[in-house]
Amino acid sequence: MSVQCSLSIPLVCRKQPFVPSSAHKKIPSIDILIPFIVSAVRLRGFTLIELMVTLVVGGILAVIAVPAMTTFVESNRLTTTTNDLIIAINAGRSEAIKRGVPVILCKSSSGTGCSTTGTWQAGWVLFVDVDGSGGWTTNDVMLRSHEAVPTTLTITAAANSIVFKSLGTISAGAGDYTICNAKIKKLRLISLKALGQTSITEGSC
Repeated sequence: MSVQCSLSIPLVCRKQPFVPSSAHKKIPSIDILIPFIVSAVRLRGFTLIELMVTLVVGGILAVIAVPAMTTFVESNRLTTTTNDLIIAINAGRSEAIKRGVPVILCKSSSGTGCSTTGTWQAGWVLFVDVDGSGGWTTNDVMLRSHEAVPTTLTITAAANSIVFKSLGTISAGAGDYTICNAKIKKLRLISLKALGQTSITEGSC
């Protein structure tokens, strides 16, 4: 019995041999029409034009995103360093009042004592001036130290050290401490009053 092909259904007829089972000793029929279904799925990749458009769009997004990310990172560095210095100042005043002895915050490149040269961006230390010498000695108590700040930041300070007296007042080092990020041309100005209060002002540098 042959299979009739119809144009109304998606079948393409091919001539395929029909092989009988081993139970039937018949010669295979050669010219039998067997329905054959053709798959409609087509595999398709990117064209050269599509790839070029994708690269152009990606390049435009990169040009927009990179400067914005740089500004975000540098602004965060400026804010973090400003907060760290403010925290050190407040901690120094608090410890001086609590302990009833002078506490010193000074610039330090080693993290183990005050530096007489260099700038505050090399780092700073906060310690209890137990012996009242006005500088770091082995008798003093180290409270905290801060590593060097990012190289994009510069710190202009009113003094090399800040001395907090037992009442929380400033006997040395009162004035302005400016932290500038030249890469984004923004600054934070920390004003330290003689009574120990601080205020922050934003600006350009």
